[in-house]
Amino acid sequence: MLTEKTDYYFRFIEEIEDRLDYVFNHPSLDIVNTLQNITIYQVRGLGGDINGIKIIDNLTSGSTPKNLQYDEEGVMFIRANNVLEDYLDLDNVIKIERSFHEGILKSSQLKKDDVVVTMAGTIGRCAMYTLDEEANINQAIASIRVNKDAILPEYLSLYLNSQFGQLNFLKYRHDVGQPNINLDEIKKIKIIIPPLYIQEKIVEKILTKKQEVIKAINTIALQKEKVLNTILENLDIGILDGAQQYFFKTGAEGKTMSFYKFPDELDERLHYLFYHPKYEILEELGRRYKLVKLKDIVSELITRGEQPEYAEEGITVIKTVDLKNGRIDYENCLNVSEEFFEKYAKNHPEGVLRKGDILIASTGYVSMGKVDVYERDKPAMADGHISILRVNTEYDPYFVAYYLRCHLGQIQFDKWWSGSSGQIEIQSEDLGEFLIPESSDDGIPLDKQKEIAKEIAEKLKELLEMEKQANEKWEEAKKLFEKLVLEGVENGAAE
Repeated sequence: MLTEKTDYYFRFIEEIEDRLDYVFNHPSLDIVNTLQNITIYQVRGLGGDINGIKIIDNLTSGSTPKNLQYDEEGVMFIRANNVLEDYLDLDNVIKIERSFHEGILKSSQLKKDDVVVTMAGTIGRCAMYTLDEEANINQAIASIRVNKDAILPEYLSLYLNSQFGQLNFLKYRHDVGQPNINLDEIKKIKIIIPPLYIQEKIVEKILTKKQEVIKAINTIALQKEKVLNTILENLDIGILDGAQQYFFKTGAEGKTMSFYKFPDELDERLHYLFYHPKYEILEELGRRYKLVKLKDIVSELITRGEQPEYAEEGITVIKTVDLKNGRIDYENCLNVSEEFFEKYAKNHPEGVLRKGDILIASTGYVSMGKVDVYERDKPAMADGHISILRVNTEYDPYFVAYYLRCHLGQIQFDKWWSGSSGQIEIQSEDLGEFLIPESSDDGIPLDKQKEIAKEIAEKLKELLEMEKQANEKWEEAKKLFEKLVLEGVENGAAE
């Protein structure tokens, strides 16, 4: 991000538009205003027209009413986590009652070929809705319905995800609270618009490559899940049908269910989800192995990081976004000053990260439950959304991390979460209640833990390399798209 770098520039008065913020006027984004100089095609704002034809027919955003009711047989309700780069992941989409879709949310109904755009949080992810099935969107999503006599929805989705589209999002975004962009600013996004027959040729060249990449990534994701459940195979534990529905990941709160518990079976919580039958897998685990709680295997109390004061250089801070559920993205971590870190380390020595610490994303529907191991010898800190689990020497930290990532761990995040209205979290004391096989002959001894962890690590390494190759192919496709947009199909046709 430009705001994370220290530099300066100046603008003459006549160069300043209607915004004075630093990023909007940054010279690196001047390309947005000079696209016409680098392409052979016409350039227009998304809210404008081309040859007298309006580019878009409708632009709207959704909402999430406080009394919104979920229904497993209802209408799909698309949220930001369902929108990936140029495709929608609807495997775990939540559904809402039709009365809301046809009533209070009528203005945000999706139609086939609408382009959806994330407009809050991680903004600028775009995809085309390709189904005939009815759907709706929440407040973090904008829906663009194009005029197909001016622009193809497939072309627009590819364009917005390209370098040219992303520079527009960077220029027009606001960073008050969380990053966001409003509908008026989306209309200002400048689009290079070739003639329709050229758009068709460009789309045809790119979509074939895109489908290959999506298929590969989906296959890799399924394989990752199977690899993590290697632990289940080693323990000879099977997943109950329908049990792999995680409230905090999928919105399974919309499912209709019924079950009962006798009074003597109730624990300290009265929330019905705490007693869901899918947790019987933990009872089965306890019948086969001696179990302990996480709070009983730590060398220090489970703690959270702290909200940092960022600096351009200094000591690394691990944030939720840096946990990739398989690696930590050290390269893109932010920093705190050495002075801030020294003060933090003095007041919270337990929060200074050490090699082998297990870092757990502990807030948010989408992020909670991501787990990675800190592998560096250098001191660092985590922000306040991450829990730090430091296990004693009888437990292998990688085995514990893999265990928490697999079904046996994820279902316990599902059981112990607390909060509401999108602000769910796992408290440190509740994380300490998670059950895990004891490191003993009656559980899983340390040597067996290391053996299982090694097997999983080797398989995940292979999948990571496959994922890297798939992403490289998609980047190649995006570069080809940009070349075709700038130079034309004939001049930029190199594969």
